Amino acid sequence: MHTLGPWQYDISPDRRQAFIIDDEGFTVAEIAGYTDMTATVELMNAAPKLLAALKACLYRLQDHDDQSVPECEAALAAIAQATYSLRGADLDVLLWLDRQCD
Repeated sequence: MHTLGPWQYDISPDRRQAFIIDDEGFTVAEIAGYTDMTATVELMNAAPKLLAALKACLYRLQDHDDQSVPECEAALAAIAQATYSLRGADLDVLLWLDRQCD
């Protein structure tokens, strides 16, 4: 299971090292590079919100026949990859698993 958000981040003064930190103060990730890490860290920091938003969008589509379109299938695959690594998971399975982890 992934580390739940919300997350925060801290970037070194030279912007070449950053830390993603959970709401209890534990380090989720440490990122280092030769360039400004701001954009990378901001994307990683947004991951929990992006995941929740994608789940919410798919939940809204649950009662429609639109889930078989490639975009919805790609969204389900992304959620599965980010959370439970299930292949071929459908929205009902993902939502059930999500409820079990809350």
